[in-house]
Amino acid sequence: MVASIAVQAALYGALTEALSCPVYEAVPVDATMPYVVFDNNLVLDADYISGAHERITFYLSVYSSYPGSLEAQTILGLIKQTLHQKRLVLSAGVMEAMRVTRLTVSPDIEDETYIGSCTIEVMVQP
Repeated sequence: MVASIAVQAALYGALTEALSCPVYEAVPVDATMPYVVFDNNLVLDADYISGAHERITFYLSVYSSYPGSLEAQTILGLIKQTLHQKRLVLSAGVMEAMRVTRLTVSPDIEDETYIGSCTIEVMVQP
């Protein structure tokens, strides 16, 4: 199994257990806000000599229709509380470290939806 798939499955499990809103990879057409979505990920070799480690960066977004940024900020805070400096069990490979490195919230163009962004960096030994 590819390490990024195992990590995403573990992140999904941890987030669905911790959050009261849905977590998606592909958002259904009829989805109601708030929700969290896996946007994309980037996989890099972290050990350039042996290739024995991978650094995987995941980008998540939070969508909220609550007036103001409070709901999006609260969900981002719960994501950080759930994942930052934790080591989740993977179906393949070993998670060596995980950090939430960036949290941002901004309104959409019409200020009707607030969008939060979260960056998670994971070190894995596949």
